[in-house]
Amino acid sequence: MKELPLILPQLPKSLAEKIFKRMEKKALRKLSTFITSEIFFIPFWFFIFNCNLLYIFKKETKLTLVVAIDAVTGKLSSIISGRIEAKEVEPPRQSTFTIKIAKDSLYNYATEYAKRILYRTKGYIALKDMRIDLNKVELFYYPFWIGYFRKNNGTFDLKIINAISGKNETMWLKDLFLNEFVKIVEK
Repeated sequence: MKELPLILPQLPKSLAEKIFKRMEKKALRKLSTFITSEIFFIPFWFFIFNCNLLYIFKKETKLTLVVAIDAVTGKLSSIISGRIEAKEVEPPRQSTFTIKIAKDSLYNYATEYAKRILYRTKGYIALKDMRIDLNKVELFYYPFWIGYFRKNNGTFDLKIINAISGKNETMWLKDLFLNEFVKIVEK
């Protein structure tokens, strides 16, 4: 397998498993048992915009805005946080999702979202003019820990946490993981 731009997990497996066991005790109320965990990497397109904002009563403000969109479903992401540094590394076997959406098809979507964010956070009333220029688009594979659980009724469940922040991302990612697993089983 070739090397890919991976964002390396900052949360070690041992700490991820402690979080999963805490989830097992709290949220699942002993209705399931934690089995194991593994790392997965989801591809994200990072649209990096240079923004120039001109306010009515202020000087021009320049800033950089990053819009992250997952390259599997095309959904905007709010899970990306902190400083992103990727390294060209060969990923663990069968741990990456396939890119399904090209960056070109997401450009307008990312630009419109950037404008909405700027209007919402920077004050659209006092904003006289706005210019957004795409600086670059980069592909990164973002890490997530997936925890497997066996329910008391014999079925299985999974929970997903961000391998950078440790936040529970199950609501946003569960369908994505289940769809990919079904495709693997069907092969």
